[in-house]
Amino acid sequence: LLSISAVSFGTTPILAKLAYEEGVSVDGFLFFRFLLAFVMMGFVLLGLRKLAIPPRNDFVILLMLGAFGYFLQSSLYFNSLLYSPVSVVVLVLYTYPAFVTIGSRLLGWESISKRIAGSILLAILGLALVANPFESSLGF
Repeated sequence: LLSISAVSFGTTPILAKLAYEEGVSVDGFLFFRFLLAFVMMGFVLLGLRKLAIPPRNDFVILLMLGAFGYFLQSSLYFNSLLYSPVSVVVLVLYTYPAFVTIGSRLLGWESISKRIAGSILLAILGLALVANPFESSLGF
């Protein structure tokens, strides 16, 4: 399952770019992506006989997380593929642990050791080298 998940997450942005070239909108792509996931998970849960509706309070929280949290993240991610290469978009997405760690420190939730600070610095430096945000203004 881990390999299937890795391959799926790795190929999704490439398939999205191909779909966009064929005229599929971001909203259309996301609609079919979520519909396919809903149907597949329904079959898996039915097959495992674990299809259950969570308690009302949990259901509302889960619905809000999915409808607003994950949908917003997916919308921003797949819209960014319209403007940047897949490699840069994926790299920005997967540097989130560095940004979460920085945010946790700024909020006072976590301390950062020198080793972690060095790792964050290297991650952001690598991101800057690949994304090259200064290309247009500095000319290199």
